[in-house]
Amino acid sequence: MKKKLLGIFVCMLLIAIVLPVSGNIIRTDGTSNSVISGITLYVGGSGPGNYSSIQIAIDSADDGDSIFVYDDSSPYYENVVIDKSVNLIGENKQTTIIDGCKNGDVVKIIANQVDINGFTIKNSSYYPYRGAGINIESDDNIISDNIILNNGEYGLCIHDSNNCWILRNTITGNNHGVSIPDSSQILVEDNFIQGNRYTGIGVYRDILGTKIMNNIIMDSRKGVYIFNCHFGVDIKFNIISENDKGITIQAGSKLCTISENIINSNSEYGIAVYLSEGNLIYKNNFEDNGENAYIEFYRSFGINKWNLLLKGNYWDDWDGSGLKIIHGKMYLTLGREKDISISWINIDWFPAKEPYDIPDV
Repeated sequence: MKKKLLGIFVCMLLIAIVLPVSGNIIRTDGTSNSVISGITLYVGGSGPGNYSSIQIAIDSADDGDSIFVYDDSSPYYENVVIDKSVNLIGENKQTTIIDGCKNGDVVKIIANQVDINGFTIKNSSYYPYRGAGINIESDDNIISDNIILNNGEYGLCIHDSNNCWILRNTITGNNHGVSIPDSSQILVEDNFIQGNRYTGIGVYRDILGTKIMNNIIMDSRKGVYIFNCHFGVDIKFNIISENDKGITIQAGSKLCTISENIINSNSEYGIAVYLSEGNLIYKNNFEDNGENAYIEFYRSFGINKWNLLLKGNYWDDWDGSGLKIIHGKMYLTLGREKDISISWINIDWFPAKEPYDIPDV
């Protein structure tokens, strides 16, 4: 009996040594970075010891703490800098408002492993500083269930960051909805991105593994804009509608996969591919666009693959027989200065006779 009790005591001692008591954060799933949370600090409301501003609470917090923000004292007119690994939680995303007063970024994240959810975040600056509703310059962050609107330049900007998840947000009324330069392993999923002036989602110089999935992306000049991305962006299960251009792939982007999207009612093109080849586009529904697809290249064969395993795309302008020809241009240089353009094509070898049954977003 004594040996058994001693064994149990030793096991408990080892567990106590190995497991952290509080404040240690690792990513486990899409809901929280915290394994064992620290304490909770409160902002606003009428409780004893509640902080009067979000920034003061962050300054007082330790890594692993949570900061709960009541809507009683909303709006919070602040420019918040998060330099601790904390969970920032709003009481109600409709009524818990952080207003940047058009002065720089509304929320800037420079610590790793930050969660933000439950806020309306608005009014970053535009000129001369092009501010963001949320500006991320760190790794392993989750931004979920927020309303991000009416910011001067970016709703959400993820710069030089890794492994960040953008989930279930409403992003509207910004110049650019979501901007992702020089980052890797970014997931943008289940968001409603509507009415952003220039781009809904822009990915620039992607390093590795950005995924754009299950979003509704509407009413921008460019719904999804892929620029100079060499390692593949995965665009799947989205509704991309009522933009000028639905998807634009440009500037040497390659290894992108565009599949099982509804791409419709875009006034210029459903998809436009400029100076980019080696991309895979299949099992999408192209309907009611000004022109479903357009390609343009400069001194290259400009081959992209428009089908996989006998599965092409559905095109409402295909006559139902033979191949589907994707028309465009190639520019050639004659002599030192003169360029000419010639007609050029890509081919969908297996266009679908009926629209694909694509899961609802």
